[in-house]
Amino acid sequence: CYVIGDCDDATGVCSDPLAPEGTACDDGDANTTDDVCDAEGTCAGVDPCLTHECPQLECHGTPSCSVVGGEATCSSAVVAEGTACDDGDATTADDTCDAAGTCAGIGCAEVTCEALDQCHVVGECANGVCPNPEAADGTACDDGDAQTGGDVCTGGVCAGTDPRADKT
Repeated sequence: CYVIGDCDDATGVCSDPLAPEGTACDDGDANTTDDVCDAEGTCAGVDPCLTHECPQLECHGTPSCSVVGGEATCSSAVVAEGTACDDGDATTADDTCDAAGTCAGIGCAEVTCEALDQCHVVGECANGVCPNPEAADGTACDDGDAQTGGDVCTGGVCAGTDPRADKT
């Protein structure tokens, strides 16, 4: 950030003038760009990472910024496979990271819902989970006891009545 000056032959003193402010220079820092001289003769550039925010990505560690080809570039390591995450899809459950750093959950496309038993009906998958809604009270069922009759579901439980129990 200095230019060649003039020397006084009589005194041997040479001038050391500053380069004009804004003159291109190289500050020697590979992480800066647009290096120019300032009014005090200092060469300085701008670090693009100081004004660049690296996003935090699901399934990746803390991001870092580096300058590549004069541009701010973000990078981060992939977290361990199986790490819990949120894929942003409300229709999936048990979201985890895979080895490539992608977050995915189990959706209803991968789930087949079945009735828990004869006093429950097939539920509709939501968020990768099948509910087990109860069959309507009074739904006929078989409690497996040959001694009972009139078996019906009540509150999700199958039960019959023992005709011998009423005789005293």
